[in-house]
This record gives sequence, C-alpha cells and structure tokens, in this order.
Amino acid sequence: MRTLLIGPEILGLAEARRRIAHLEHQIRDSSELVHLLLPVITELLSRKVAESGEMVASAIAPIIDETLRKKIQQDRTSIPKILAPIISDAIKKQIELSKTEIATALAPIISASLSQRISEASDEVAKALAPVMGAALREQIASRREEVVQALYPIMGSTLAKCLSESIRNLISSINQSIQNLLGKFIRGQKAKIQTVPGAPASKPYPLLMVGLALLGWILVSLGLYSYRNTMDHNLEVKIARALASMPEFSIYRLGVDVHRGTLQLSGVVPNEYLRLKAEQIARKVAPALKLNNSLRAIPADPILAAAEVQRVASILNEIEGVSVSASYKDGQVIVEGSIPDPSDAGRIARPFEQIQGVRTLTVHVQQETPSLSTRVYFDPASAKLKPTEMDQIPQVKEFIEGYPDWHLRIIGHIDRSRDGEENRQLALRRAEAVKAALISYGVEADRLQVVGIPEPPPEVNGAPPGGSSRCVRFELIEPVSGAK
Repeated sequence: MRTLLIGPEILGLAEARRRIAHLEHQIRDSSELVHLLLPVITELLSRKVAESGEMVASAIAPIIDETLRKKIQQDRTSIPKILAPIISDAIKKQIELSKTEIATALAPIISASLSQRISEASDEVAKALAPVMGAALREQIASRREEVVQALYPIMGSTLAKCLSESIRNLISSINQSIQNLLGKFIRGQKAKIQTVPGAPASKPYPLLMVGLALLGWILVSLGLYSYRNTMDHNLEVKIARALASMPEFSIYRLGVDVHRGTLQLSGVVPNEYLRLKAEQIARKVAPALKLNNSLRAIPADPILAAAEVQRVASILNEIEGVSVSASYKDGQVIVEGSIPDPSDAGRIARPFEQIQGVRTLTVHVQQETPSLSTRVYFDPASAKLKPTEMDQIPQVKEFIEGYPDWHLRIIGHIDRSRDGEENRQLALRRAEAVKAALISYGVEADRLQVVGIPEPPPEVNGAPPGGSSRCVRFELIEPVSGAK
C-alpha cells in the first residue's frame, strides 16, 4: 500500500538521500574516508608504478627523506632497530649478486678509513678487532691448517733462529764463566797446598786437571764450530732471501729460506708454477753447493682480493703528480690506461701491478701528458716591441723550459685580426722573434727555440671581439726531432 501511495520515484529519491548522507559521514570521518579511498589509491599507484616507476620514485623520494628525517629526530633509537634488518638483508643480497664490483668499489675507501683510524686510535682499533681476528684465525687454522703453517713458517722461523742464537751465546758465556771459576778455585787450592809444605819438590800436573782442560777444549771447539756453522747458514739465508726479494715478482710474497747442514729449504706460497720454479733457479744460482728442497706451493690467488688490490694500487699511483691512470681486473688480466708525465715512468707504473698475486698478464696503455705553460706575453696594437711590464714574464718562461731539458720550446705569435693579409702574419712572427731574442738574452739556448707566426687570435680567445688578449705570444713544449739536439 505504501509503495502504491508514495510511488517508486519517491522511494528512489529517499534511497539516494540516504546514500548521500552516508557518504558525507564517511568524508567527515577520516578513518571511514581512508577505508573508502584506500583500494582506489592502491590501484592507481600500482598502475602508475608499472608505467613509470622512476618518475614515481623521484617524486616520492623527497617526501620519504623528510619523513624519515623527522622521525629519526623524534626517536633516534627505534628507527635504527626497524631499518637494520632491512638494510642488512639488502646489503647481503647485493653482495651475493656482485661481489667483485662491491669489493672493487669499497677497497680504496676501507683502506683509507682503516689507515686513518689506526693512526688516530691504534689501541682502540686493536681492542675492537682482537675478538674478531681471534675467531677468524681459529676458523682459518681449523679449515686450512697447512696453508697457515706455510704462511707463518718464515716469520716464526726467523724469530726462533734469533732467539736460539741469543740463547746459545748466553749459554756459552755462562759455561765459560763457570769453568773459569771452577778452574780458578782448583788452581788456587793446589797452589795453597804446595805452599804449605816448605821445601817440597814441585809436583807434576794432576791427571784430573789435564782431563778438565781437555774437556773444556772439546766443549769450546764444539760450540765454536756450531756457532760458525749457524753463522754461515744464516749468512746464506740472508743472501738468498735478498736475491729473491730483489726480483719484483717475489717482493710481495713471504718466502721462507732455511739453511741447515748443507740443505736449503724454500717454503711459502706463490700464485703459479712458473714463479715456484723461478725461485728455485735463483736459489740455486746463489748457493749451487747446497742440496735444495723446494717446498714452495703454487696456489691461485683470490680474484676478489686481486681486483681490490689492483684498485688500491691505482689510487696510490694517482697521488703522484702528473699521473692519472685507471685499472681494470678480469680473469687474471689487468689493463692500465691513462696519462703520465714522462715516458720512462711506464715501467714504474707497471711494476706494482705485476707484483700483485693473481695477475697473469698486464697491458699498459699510457700516453705522455705534454706539459703546458699558461704564461702569455702581450703587445700594444700594431707593435712587436716588448713592453717593460711584459719583460717580467721572460724569467718564468726560462725557468719552465729549464725544467724540461730534453724538450724544445715553440714560441707562437698572434694578432687581433685588425689587419688583413701578409702584414698580419709578419707582425705575429716579429712578436715571436722578439720574445725569442729576450729568452736568448736570459741564457736560453737558441737551437731549443722555434718561432711561428699565426695571423689570428690564440685558441682560447678565438671568435671573441678584437682586443688586448689577442695580441700576444704563447708557448708550447715540443719533442725534438730524433737526432737533433
């Protein structure tokens, strides 16, 4: 009956009003609004991230950074606890994916940071690292006992040899002193007995005294021979060790050299069989009369450690003035590229990389960086006469060329394009010749100077309006022609 009297239109309007009222309630109530819009926003964000993830990340990153910063300022203890597991898992995953790249990137930073920290607080670093290093050493000894023994043998061997030699010297000195005291007391007692019997004839040496002297002589001779043999063996060990260390390919390895009773033993680890046999050849050349026991072991190097060491060496070389090189390591091959101030430095650049364990081949592509001189000598318009104020530049140019005795100097004159034709070139050439004459007057050899006139401004001001910066002479170092001075 109600439906017939009111009609369906009125009922539909009432339902719409009810829904609008409910919607207004949801808008006013934040929790209801969030519940209402969350599925829609989630769907929109999912689609936007799928379409353009980088744009969304760049837009959200400042908001997340600011929110994290405020949250960290409010609560500095809870945030690290929340982020630590996430960051730890992310770092572990990234290390598993690209170990070599991370080691290469972190090696120079970690090395510099550790060096600085150790120099600032060595005691604190030692206390902090002692438990970790102790556990690592125990684990390493348990898993690779033989390799640890081979690595420590040279150090422990030399230390024990020094301790034993010192102990033997002390023992010999103590025995000598004891025997001298004992014989002194015995002789003084015998003299006293003889003196107590007046007129008694002199007695012959007692057999006991003769036996004691013979025993003392045997002990001293034996100890002398032992000490002599030890000294000779030690001298041979030092000589062979120096011969090995003088070779660049062996200078970074701890090789043990032990000489005992005519036998020479080499111990340690090298990266390949070639170095193992080469060490044997060097030792035989130094001490051919000794029996050789080559206990060196050829174990390939860890590629991660080798790559990190390559980057560390490159960063050290770049600290040398004028050196700018980069190095890459892959499958035992190192490629070095860059520039150096002197071609003779190429061997010095290559040598540290050759000594890295795990480097089998080395390719060096370095170019000589030509030294440059920024000094300019300026002239008045249409003039090739040196101004008194510009004469102060001549000693600087002389000092520069004296620093490169194997190079020649090209003196290049320029003009400002205010004139045209042959007159411009002649003016530029006369300016260069004026500077050459000034350098010769200061003692620079004439055959090391070359003059050139260019009827245009210098490269750094080319295209600029005519002006004083164009009317100048500049300088370039050039390599002399082969066979010329």
